Amino acid sequence: EEFPNVHFAGINFSYTDSNVSAMAFNDLQSGFMAGSFAALMSKTGAVGYIGGTEIQSIVDCESGFMQGAKYINPDIVAVSSMTGSWSDVAKGKELALAQISTSNVDVIFGFASACNTGMIAACKEKGVKYIAEPLDILDSEPGVIVGSVQEMNSELIVTIAEMVSQGVTQGQYIIGDISNSILSYGAFADEVPAEVQAQLKEICAGLANGSIQVKAAS
Repeated sequence: EEFPNVHFAGINFSYTDSNVSAMAFNDLQSGFMAGSFAALMSKTGAVGYIGGTEIQSIVDCESGFMQGAKYINPDIVAVSSMTGSWSDVAKGKELALAQISTSNVDVIFGFASACNTGMIAACKEKGVKYIAEPLDILDSEPGVIVGSVQEMNSELIVTIAEMVSQGVTQGQYIIGDISNSILSYGAFADEVPAEVQAQLKEICAGLANGSIQVKAAS
């Protein structure tokens, strides 16, 4: 209200006003992308998700992960844990080791900020594969990280900036998903077979055109 000629925008909230836009990611889709990727890479038939705190985006991603894994293999064992933190690296490692030892998980997807570092360390220690987010960090741990689900903050910001530059003044609520290229896979490790990459490309197409539907978290 104090600056009516300035357009404000924020990520990961839903409040809008005459000059306030909100941006968020379709975390159901990003979870589905990770879950299907994990299931396709698993040799033990068990995959794991580790989130941070139980906020809506993390719960949505968890639900999407489970649905994506089951989409590939209805009989797969898909387990989930929450660190309850965004910074407890030791907790991330502890939960990853627990999933590996108790459920025979051989692919883990972490969505818990700094806690992910601990998960990657556990995966390296136990010879387990890891799927990263929200950036492509494939080269940081070769042999451990097999790929990533990218959530492009920069592209969301550009989208809002372009709308404002084109004369849109009313606040908007924008969801970043596969259809607008805000969500995507990063580079794949050499060990990800070409046929797996092709299947993931088909899954992205299905999510984009609506032929694959991800149910809302209950």
